[in-house]
Amino acid sequence: MKKIRIATRGSHLALAQAKYVENLLQKKNYETEIVIIKTTGDINYASFSELAKKGDETKGLFTKEIEEALLNHLADIAVHSLKDLPTKSPEELVIAALPQRLDFRDYWIFPKSKKIQDQFPYIKSNGKIGTSSLRRKSLLKYLCPSLEFIDIRGNVPTRIKKLFAENGPDAILLSGAGIERLSKEKDWIEKELLEKIEMIPLDPEWFPPAPGQGTIAVQCRKNDQEIIKILQDIHNKEIEEIINIERGLLSKLEGGCHLPLGIHAKKTEKDNLYQANIFLGKDYPYTKKNKDFYFTRYHKDKNKLVEFLYEELTKEIPIVIFGKKQKKEILKQKFNKDNIYFINIMDIIYYDNFIKNIINNNTINIQSYTIYAIFSAEGIRSLKKQNFQFDKNDIIALNGKKSKEILLQNFPEINTNNLILSEDGTASGIAKKIINLYKPQEVKIIAITAKESRDEFFELLQKQDYFIERWITYETKTRILDKKELQSLPVNAYFIFGSPSLFDAFYNSLRENNIDKNIFLNSVRFISLGKTTFQHILRYNIPVYAMAKEPDYEKIIQELV
Repeated sequence: MKKIRIATRGSHLALAQAKYVENLLQKKNYETEIVIIKTTGDINYASFSELAKKGDETKGLFTKEIEEALLNHLADIAVHSLKDLPTKSPEELVIAALPQRLDFRDYWIFPKSKKIQDQFPYIKSNGKIGTSSLRRKSLLKYLCPSLEFIDIRGNVPTRIKKLFAENGPDAILLSGAGIERLSKEKDWIEKELLEKIEMIPLDPEWFPPAPGQGTIAVQCRKNDQEIIKILQDIHNKEIEEIINIERGLLSKLEGGCHLPLGIHAKKTEKDNLYQANIFLGKDYPYTKKNKDFYFTRYHKDKNKLVEFLYEELTKEIPIVIFGKKQKKEILKQKFNKDNIYFINIMDIIYYDNFIKNIINNNTINIQSYTIYAIFSAEGIRSLKKQNFQFDKNDIIALNGKKSKEILLQNFPEINTNNLILSEDGTASGIAKKIINLYKPQEVKIIAITAKESRDEFFELLQKQDYFIERWITYETKTRILDKKELQSLPVNAYFIFGSPSLFDAFYNSLRENNIDKNIFLNSVRFISLGKTTFQHILRYNIPVYAMAKEPDYEKIIQELV
C-alpha cells in the first residue's frame, strides 16, 4: 500500500485527532503523511449566528475544503470531529470508520474567582456565557433564563484565555473530548491558567451533547475499496450503534451541525434497551411543540427508536389511556381532544372496613413514630372515605409528587414536614427511604394497600425486622376487552398504562381474543407510569418507549401533546 495521506484542519484539537488515527495506522505498518487544510471555519471568524443568516453556509463550515481535497485526490482519508460533519456527505464520499469516542459531555468552565454558589451555574445568575452553539444557548436559556451570551470562536486555548480578557465571558462551554485529547499534549496551555479555572462536566442526561460529540470520523472516497478495507480494521462497531441513533435523528430533522438539538444515546445493560435523552430548542422551526423540549425515550430496536423520536417531534399521534373508570371523567375535562381515547379497563372497589393484619412484629420496642406508607391515590381516597384522621406526629410515606398533591387535597391539615417521598416512584423506593431514615425500633409501619399488594415493599422491610402492619383498603377489578374494542384501537399511537394490573388486563385481552401482539409491537409506543410498571411490561418482552417518573396521567399527556 502506498503512503496514506491524512487530511485535517490545523488546530491543536484537529491535529491531535489526526495523529491518533495516524498512530492506529502506523501500528498496522502503514506509512502515513498528514496534510493540513484550511477550512472556511478557520478563515471566517463570524459568529455561527451571523453565518446562519446566509443559509447553508454553516453546513460543512469545518469540513467542506477537506472533503474537496479528498475528491481532488490531494488526500486519501480525512479525519473530522463527527459533530462538524453534515449528515449528508457528498455522494462520492463515505464515513468508513469511527475509531474512537472520548468524553462526550459538555464542560462548564469559569474562573475560580467568579464562583459565588455551589450549584449550577456557579457564577452570577446574569453572567455572560461565551458560546456560538445554538444548542448550548437554547439549553442554557431553558435552564437559566437570566444568563446572557457572547459569541466566541477559536481553538480551545484561545477560548479559555478569553475568560480573563477585558469584557470577556464569565464562563464558557467546551467538549470534554477536546479537553481530554489536548491535556495529553505537552504545553497545550499555560499551567497558571489551568490553576485559575474550574472545569465541571455536565450530566449528559440533563445537558445532552451534540449528536456524535466526542467522536472521530474518518472519511474516504466511496470507490476506494482498498482504503475502506484498511479503515474497517480501526472501526468501532459499538460506537457506530450509538451514533446511528444520535445522527439518525439529526438526519431526519434535516439539521446540520448547528441545529438546537442535544441527544445522548446509550444501551442500558440491565434492560437491554437503547435509551435516548433529548433536548430540542424551540428555535427549530418544524417541531409540533412550541417550546423547548426535554424527554427520555427507549426501544430495543435502534432504528425504531429513531423513527418514533422523529414522529413524536413532528407529528400528531393518538393517545390511548388504559385506566380506571373513576379517572375517565377527570381526564376528559382536562384533555378534550379528538385524538385522546380513554379505555375503561379497571374498576376500584373500596372496602367499608379495612382488613388489617400484622406482617412482621419481631422487634416490638418503644415506637417513637407511626409511618403510614401509601402506594397510590386510591389508598389516600380510601382513608378519606372512612373519615380517617392522622395524628399530628404521624409520618406519611408516598410514592411521588402526584400522591402528595392528592393527599394534601384530601387532608389539608397535614404537616408537610412529616412527608416522605420515594425517590424512584416505587413501593420499594418507599421502603428504602424508611430504612435510610429510621431504625427498626423507632417506628411502626402501617402500609395502606390494595388487595393486590406490593410484595417488594414488605420483603425489604421484613429483612430488617421492622414492625409492619398492613391495612387492605380496596381492590381492583379488571375486565377483558372484546375483539371489536381491540380492533378499533389506533395502532400508530401511544398506549399509556398506570399500573401492572392495567397492562395485564390489556395483554390478557389480546390472548383471550387470539390477537397477535406483534400487530401492536411494530407501531405502538408503550408508556408506563412509574418504574414498577416499566419493569413489568419488559417481562413480557415488550419494549417500553417512555416512562413517567411519577404516576401522573396529566403530566405525561401534557408532555406528549
